[in-house]
Amino acid sequence: MRTLILVSYLLISNAIFKSTAHANVPWDDSDVRQALMAKKNVLLGAGAFTGGDGTLKDFRVTAMRAGTSPEGYDRFVIDLIGNEKGVASPLNRAPRFHVENIPATKQVVISLFGKPKVEASLANAQASVRKTKFVEALQVYPVLDDGTFALTLKTSEAVRTEVFELSKPSRIIIDLKK
Repeated sequence: MRTLILVSYLLISNAIFKSTAHANVPWDDSDVRQALMAKKNVLLGAGAFTGGDGTLKDFRVTAMRAGTSPEGYDRFVIDLIGNEKGVASPLNRAPRFHVENIPATKQVVISLFGKPKVEASLANAQASVRKTKFVEALQVYPVLDDGTFALTLKTSEAVRTEVFELSKPSRIIIDLKK
């Protein structure tokens, strides 16, 4: 079963990589934005946000949740804490992450890099996603040996995204809007 999950993940990762590289089209870094440290209403219809601290390796994903705001957008939140020598510790920033909005396949792919320990309840995260306006499903993949943790938000339609990080406590915020 674990082999089947890993093979599925690798196939999806390959498909995502091909869509990210735009096959035979030269890479256009104007589609990549730096995630900010506060909400600024910078929405991308397609492309990626990248952010976080690349030196941070040992952390815990403590919760993942979603909801719909009164303003009509969906919000997906990833809560994080440090894991210094196995002890929970506050983080000044999120670990390095990459969030790509792929409207052609109606998905938002989220990757966190380091040595994550995923403690978040998948059942709670999926239950919260079912109550949103745009997110139809949450797919979570096993942490790879290189320390990559990936998940995909499958959306009901192409959406625009805004990604930012907050501290105290550390969180990655993904807003999805029509």
